Amino acid sequence: MTTVAEDRRVNPGAALLKRVAASLASRTEAAAWRAFEASKPAFNVVSGRQAPAAHLFVFGCQRSGTTHLERLFRADPRSAVHGEFSGLSIRPDSTVWRPMFEIRAELGRQRCGYTVSRSLLASDFVAEVLDAVPNSAAVWLYRDAPSVVRSMVNKWGRDFRAISERVETDAEGGWRLRELWDAVEQEADRMGDPARDEDARIRDIYALYWLRRNRIALEAGLAGDPRTMVLSYETLTTAPEQTVARLLSMVGLRPPGVRFPLETRSRPGLAAKPDMLSREVEARCDALYRELAEQEARSS
Repeated sequence: MTTVAEDRRVNPGAALLKRVAASLASRTEAAAWRAFEASKPAFNVVSGRQAPAAHLFVFGCQRSGTTHLERLFRADPRSAVHGEFSGLSIRPDSTVWRPMFEIRAELGRQRCGYTVSRSLLASDFVAEVLDAVPNSAAVWLYRDAPSVVRSMVNKWGRDFRAISERVETDAEGGWRLRELWDAVEQEADRMGDPARDEDARIRDIYALYWLRRNRIALEAGLAGDPRTMVLSYETLTTAPEQTVARLLSMVGLRPPGVRFPLETRSRPGLAAKPDMLSREVEARCDALYRELAEQEARSS
């Protein structure tokens, strides 16, 4: 099998045709997806659905697979899905939710089989969300720290703190995660090698952020709550349909009879480069990942 680079050298015309075909396939799938999403409200009206029978919430840390899980639920025509930026937020460019009584009322007004809401910021108060919304369940998705840190750097570079401040500031102007970020940066400076460069410092900061966010799952005792499931990225990508079926069964629903065909690629964890993280930071991340895996085993 030849690579794209070899194709370009040996047969540039064939390489161009491959790129055109891939682009057309991508555009066709995107158009089909938009049409499918637009048709879902009508499908639920024709199906006679009124108020949703159940509600699912997706929590976790950024770059852990939560967006893909959201898309898997969107592929079910019975669902009404709210991403991080949605009508549940205080404004279109914010991930901060409105008060819980408004969230409950908004979800109850949907005409669908069930709702799915993804909020990484609301991960801070999982139990309060589930207590406020009847017949609800939650999944906490986690992924190994090196893969998450690599993905965060690739997507946001050094700007994730600034992005967090912009989208996670509430209606009163308070940034919900200011104390967390200040503590993480101070901890990174205390634990890291003073001689490291700024990129290495950022990686440590993102890893410590990963630690703080995922520790919520342990502190909240999610494995002991029958309304919650702790789920690894590896489990999701290895068995996506079975995972969705398990989550739906938590709220008494069956797997979808029909769904939009989505491909899930199982990608192995990214091997950490030497000295990607400071030794102490890496050791703490490894320890927490093992604890999360134990939680997953207990909640399955």
